[in-house]
Amino acid sequence: MRRTLSGRQLIQCASLCHSVYGESDDWLWHLSHEDKLFYIALKGTDDLGDWKTNLSFLFKHEDTHDGFKRNAWAIIVNILLSGIMNVVDKDYGIVLTGHSLGGATAIVLADLLQNYYSDLVLATFGAPRPGGRRLRNRLLGMNHYRFVYGSDLVPSAPPYTNGYVHTHPAIHLDDLEVGFCDIIHDHRMSGYILALESLLHQKESCMHAMLAPQAFWSHLAGL
Repeated sequence: MRRTLSGRQLIQCASLCHSVYGESDDWLWHLSHEDKLFYIALKGTDDLGDWKTNLSFLFKHEDTHDGFKRNAWAIIVNILLSGIMNVVDKDYGIVLTGHSLGGATAIVLADLLQNYYSDLVLATFGAPRPGGRRLRNRLLGMNHYRFVYGSDLVPSAPPYTNGYVHTHPAIHLDDLEVGFCDIIHDHRMSGYILALESLLHQKESCMHAMLAPQAFWSHLAGL
């Protein structure tokens, strides 16, 4: 059965995606014994090297953005070297989450790990397109809460004309502040957190209900 998340758990994802920017490493982990979940949050674009990764969309490996894939492999090495997987119970689900570049890396990481861990779920915020249709087909069986806030421009890159697609439909979060340069302002993780919290607080029943992405949006819309 596909792993699903509640609104409370999605807010946890968003909070971790915000917190990881304060870390020296490109990732952080959080273990929830209450929910039996192991969260891995990945950092987004933070320096010049990250922008080089973003711009390497002309090259693909196994129909996956080459820069995102190299980033994902580096994260796997760091996770293995940390030894954290040795303390995670085998019956815990793994939540991969990230913002911007971190979101794309989380998607590719899911593709690399799914043959070894069956209980995986994704939650991304403002993630760019990670690869082509073959990557999308490989991830069809996994739940992915893919959030896009307001007029965020990043999810529209890399170009569709270069063969890039999203792996799952978007869950759109309404813009709370309409203003100048929204396409840049709306990419901030702080905006995603406020919009998600606002939406969930309007629909308290979503806070603890376990809903698949498509049901999550339908429930919020009152359908």
